[in-house]
Amino acid sequence: STMRVTPPADAPDDGGAYQGVLPGRTLNAVNSNLPSLPAAANQVSVSGFGPRGRIELGVTRAGVPADGHTAVLVAVRLVGSQGEAQIAPVTVTLEASAGRWDVTDLDESARGVQAQVNGGSAVFRLIAADATGQAQLRVSTEDLQGTTSVTFVTASRPLLAAGLVEGRFDLRSRTLCNGDVSDRFEDELRSVSFQNDSGTVHGGVRSALFLKGTVHERYQVTLRYDTERDTRARLFRDIQPEDFYPVFGDASVKSFEAQSTSPVYARIERERSFALYGDYLTPAGGETRALGAFTRSLTGSIGHYETDKAALDVFASRNTSRQVVDEVPGLGISGPYALSRDDALANSERVEILVRDRNQPATILDRRPQVRFEDYTVEPLTGRLIFKAPVPSLDENLNPVSIRVTYEVESGGDRFWVYGANAQVTPVDRLELGASVARAEDPLGTTKLVSTNATLRLAERTYLFGEFAHADSAGAINGNGERIELRHFSSRFEGRAFALQTDRDFANPSSALGRGRREFGGRGAYQLDTRTRLLGEALRTEDLTTGGRRDGGQLGVERRFGERWRVELGYRHAEESGAPASDGTAVTSGATPNTTNSIRLRTTSQFGVRGSLFGEYEQDLQEAGQRRAALGGDLRIANRARLYARHEFISSFAGAYGLNGSQRQANTVFGITADYLRDASVFSEYRARDAWSGREAEAAIGLRNRWSLGRGVRLQTTFERVDALRGSGTREATAVTGALEYTANPLWRGTARVEYRDAASGDNLFATLGYARKLSRDWSLLGRTAIDLAFDRQLTARSGIGLAWRQTEVNRWSALMRYEHQLTRVDQTVASPLFRREAHILSSHATFQPSLPWVFSGEAAAKFATENSNGIRTRTDAQLFATRALFDFSRRWDAGLIARMLLSDGFSERQGGVGVELGRVMARNLRVGAGYNIFGFRDADLTGQNTTDHGFYLLIGWKFDEALFGVDQPTAAPSPEVAP
Repeated sequence: STMRVTPPADAPDDGGAYQGVLPGRTLNAVNSNLPSLPAAANQVSVSGFGPRGRIELGVTRAGVPADGHTAVLVAVRLVGSQGEAQIAPVTVTLEASAGRWDVTDLDESARGVQAQVNGGSAVFRLIAADATGQAQLRVSTEDLQGTTSVTFVTASRPLLAAGLVEGRFDLRSRTLCNGDVSDRFEDELRSVSFQNDSGTVHGGVRSALFLKGTVHERYQVTLRYDTERDTRARLFRDIQPEDFYPVFGDASVKSFEAQSTSPVYARIERERSFALYGDYLTPAGGETRALGAFTRSLTGSIGHYETDKAALDVFASRNTSRQVVDEVPGLGISGPYALSRDDALANSERVEILVRDRNQPATILDRRPQVRFEDYTVEPLTGRLIFKAPVPSLDENLNPVSIRVTYEVESGGDRFWVYGANAQVTPVDRLELGASVARAEDPLGTTKLVSTNATLRLAERTYLFGEFAHADSAGAINGNGERIELRHFSSRFEGRAFALQTDRDFANPSSALGRGRREFGGRGAYQLDTRTRLLGEALRTEDLTTGGRRDGGQLGVERRFGERWRVELGYRHAEESGAPASDGTAVTSGATPNTTNSIRLRTTSQFGVRGSLFGEYEQDLQEAGQRRAALGGDLRIANRARLYARHEFISSFAGAYGLNGSQRQANTVFGITADYLRDASVFSEYRARDAWSGREAEAAIGLRNRWSLGRGVRLQTTFERVDALRGSGTREATAVTGALEYTANPLWRGTARVEYRDAASGDNLFATLGYARKLSRDWSLLGRTAIDLAFDRQLTARSGIGLAWRQTEVNRWSALMRYEHQLTRVDQTVASPLFRREAHILSSHATFQPSLPWVFSGEAAAKFATENSNGIRTRTDAQLFATRALFDFSRRWDAGLIARMLLSDGFSERQGGVGVELGRVMARNLRVGAGYNIFGFRDADLTGQNTTDHGFYLLIGWKFDEALFGVDQPTAAPSPEVAP
């Protein structure tokens, strides 16, 4: 449907208030910065509805340039349950997964942007993102929400280019015994190089280019080429707070336009389509490809073509990596969570939080993708995951929660091809069809995955989904998977029915659905009148490998008494075969076979629109020991954030349909849940002038907890208790977490977190503390510490502090300093002897420019480490000192001096060097230099290994920009404008 929005005749066009007209009603002014809506953009799409009314949303155009400054108008209309406009002022929450709202936030302590709608309608302005893609928009009140999307397409931008070509020729007196050259001041040019047999003559050439901009007025090109690119570098280059200094003190924002482990990166875009060579993630399947999902992180080629009716993806890669998928249960704490392999390729992981149905574990109720540095970090030494918020073992409805990690590992063998394609097409308005194929020609066994899917809109709010997938592993193991689902929602009836099956040999690790499962289910609710509902549910879960099966169903009626009380009465029947249907009933002998015939009573009390309490009791009619009791409540503490508490006693490990007399379990959970869309501009709120960039501070000290107590104060707290009273003692566990974050003061940020888990497998304590401070205009500080303690087993502690000195007024001195402490201790046990390792690391860099021609720089670093293993104590140390001086005689002549010394083993071993260089600019951007280096190595205990290496070198360098291609220098970006 569409909604027409037109400005009234008296609407100002000077950036003042905007008033729009909806059918039969006039809007009040809502935004002092909103210009008039162009007459050509009157048609907008509408979405969003609910039982208490609806929120209608619309955007002024489908494709918005992804340039970071163009604005698109978002129209909002609030409609009551009877179709009337809500005239009273209403506060709404604006959220966007990409872009940023150009709206004054009425409550900065709440998540999202708070704004007011007067007279039932408003129009707000969204600034475009700087990357192409589709953004999800959501406008919500306390009990209503409306969603829509806006597509950011390729934006026209001036061509920018930067490149260089350099060559170097070295004469050397000797090489080391292993054939490698001695330590030198510059990295060797190896990709295009030569040397004689003795290694005393060496030469090399390097070329590099970065280019980005619009060509032929329709295509945007991004190109990067570097002959010296390190192909061992991590996938998807991004910030790495652990690799460098934790704070830089200049609020710089680092980004990577061309992510590729290959020397080449190329991307050509037009509208929503693109072709790319570099690092990429294979396209996610979403709901349409749950069985046929193919999740890989690859380096190669991918193409995407999209129109309003169709989308096509084609990809190919030739590499040596293989896929590994781990699913780790949540423990109620942030981590660390270890993976099954410690050789994962850095940045190749794809992390998801899964919520599985407690009654049907093969069924995934919720899947939440996690983003590195936003939701979790990876320990640099161990590769373990640490999340920014605790990962519960149970959700608010006591369904199991797990962490699913898909990542790549190097096989070490020959390269092989991985390729595939998927397409989605809408031949008619109500039908969408799709197909996909993926193949990996691994020498250890070729794998192939083929799938098809369809989505049919049977009625306005009725959808039918279907999917078929076939997986073939080396021709020996192959199986099929099928899935069908029906969904319907209306004012009187809502329901969902599904059926899925995977063969015992269906091997697709990316699907998140196990082998050999057959699952049927359905649930629905029918509104008899304004106070009475009929409820129903049915399921079958079956293990095709063991033949275990569980069938069940329940019927109930819910009656509302007044405005606050609801009572539900129901009957449940379930039968499980002698062979267990799931792991929950398999852990205890005697849990199966069993039959359940129970009566269930639930009462709920509603207090206002912010909270509720409930109590529930279920008793088997034949077995007195088979019962379930639950008590809990909810409290809305902010828009889209709720405080919840649940306690349940149940005679089952497998949910309400697996009641039996052999198992007893008590579960208690307490926590806060918040439903929000990611906001791409969230990092900006963590930036202080000349201090630190938000993303670095967030990644370094663990900012971003879940809900707000007030402006700049966020809190996270959870409590879990799982107690197996009978059946399996290993299921007992308690997890308590608390975290506090403070960002209100513009001069400092802080975060603290303590998490404790008590379990039969061992007790764990995990604590982090982070502090970032702007000491003055010139000084910035960032400190952090993390402690992971497994009682009576192991202690890992890592602490560090960083200082940045930036003279903002005179800009003569700048310095970076860092201290880090590492401690690892393994306690004495039979299987693991005593081990203790401690290290102190210091590093600093400084630059001094007393006048324009002179630049001095230096670095100093030291590391002291001790290790005690099996009673053997070792000590290591190393110190590095280096300095460099540069002097420009004139615009054409320059000279340089550099010296470096590396000391170790108590100063008995020394490596050092000194070099001088003279350079001349021969033409614009063309420089020629010559120099002489002397390198030496000396060891007091190995006198025969003392060496000296010296020699002349000659170098030439040329740099260029977009002028080489006949393009003028780019002008400043245009001022923000409203998309026409």
